[in-house]
Amino acid sequence: SAFSGKYESIFLGNQGRIEERLDSLVGAIAEVYASTLGPDPILYRRERNLIDYDEKMAVLIQRVVGIRHGRYYLPVLAGVAFSQNEWRWSPRIRRDDGLARMVVGLGTRAVDRVGDDYPRMIPLGMPTLRPEIDATEIARYSQRTIDAIDLDANRFDRISLERLLETASFPELHRIVSIRDQGMVSAPPTARFDAAASSLVVTFDGLLSGPFPGFLREILAVLADAYGSPVDVEFAFDGETFFILQTRPQAQRIQASEVVIPEGVPAERKIFGASRFVSTGTIENVEYVVYVDPIDYDRVPTAQEKSAIGYLIGRLNDRLEKARFILMGPGRWGSNNLNLGIRVRYADIHRTKALIEIARTQAGYTPEVSYGTHFFQDLVESGISYLPLYPDEEGAIFNAAFLRESPNMLATLDPEGAAYAGVVRVIHVPSATGGLFLHIYMNAEKERALAVLGPKA
Repeated sequence: SAFSGKYESIFLGNQGRIEERLDSLVGAIAEVYASTLGPDPILYRRERNLIDYDEKMAVLIQRVVGIRHGRYYLPVLAGVAFSQNEWRWSPRIRRDDGLARMVVGLGTRAVDRVGDDYPRMIPLGMPTLRPEIDATEIARYSQRTIDAIDLDANRFDRISLERLLETASFPELHRIVSIRDQGMVSAPPTARFDAAASSLVVTFDGLLSGPFPGFLREILAVLADAYGSPVDVEFAFDGETFFILQTRPQAQRIQASEVVIPEGVPAERKIFGASRFVSTGTIENVEYVVYVDPIDYDRVPTAQEKSAIGYLIGRLNDRLEKARFILMGPGRWGSNNLNLGIRVRYADIHRTKALIEIARTQAGYTPEVSYGTHFFQDLVESGISYLPLYPDEEGAIFNAAFLRESPNMLATLDPEGAAYAGVVRVIHVPSATGGLFLHIYMNAEKERALAVLGPKA
């Protein structure tokens, strides 16, 4: 049991009078201890039959790796790396080569779900391979906000890349950024270069074209050998020294045997398909589909109503405790940005058999999916399958008629949430299909997934 992301992590600026610094430290220790009573760690312990054991809590006080840059203190780069890559988007990426998510500044942005900001996701065997294909996508899916400690204000802060570079040149900048110009993203010509901060894109291309990915793979291999299992590692680099901040066993999904994608299925029995970011697995006999239509959700006028939909999902998660169900919804489940997805915690979705994120293209923008975050690690460790859908891609299978027009059981299951029946649809599959169930087949090697209606298995 990794307990990754379950307890609080608190950054302190450690500035001011000694009495003030001590008070801040004592308060932070108390807050970390108190986080053992949060809903997510309690649920996590209950699911692993640990609820009756004493909580073996310890508080680690760790010096923040970094350098002073103007008023800010931060590492040059930081991130998290995994021995095994469960999130492959190309057949050229091998599972055992590992994966890293890397950012400029504090590593919080590499492991936490954040709004519309993106760490660099690196398959360590093919480090220059990325899912984006053109300059616009590379810039869009890059890091723009940096987490740091503001020493003047004595607090954790989030700043833009432009603001960080206002005072002086940042160490290793030529290895961290690329320059966007005339529809292209390219490496700086030399270590000393002159380009507007607004034209810089965080890519780490200069670093990834050198020995660093191999160095990180070697570290992962040594640690995995010592642990006797794959590991995930949080790391930071201050411009001179590479630091391993923590290591723990990597959450493992039980490996499925070869999954056969059914052929010759009538079109009306196909509900959705996917051909990107597919992991291997089979989910049979799904009785309920909880479907939040991305277009209808986008039309919800207020943040209060969108928050209420998140609470409704949590109630449905409890109401369907004894049923086999899946959740389908827009953008990013768990996002703090209500415009990007439904704000839920792991405790609100933990009973689903699959979490489906629907990335609808709107105004030329397709939201990021959830690979590599603590939230997604919960899904992996709990055996909850994850699948992103891109209905607007050419050739995509997406049976909108079934999802939108099947009888909605929401008012029956949750009368309190009936007002949201135009956005949240709860489909009882056997009732809507004359006794059929939903079966989902996912084959990572073939990069195919297909959900079909069929008799109970």
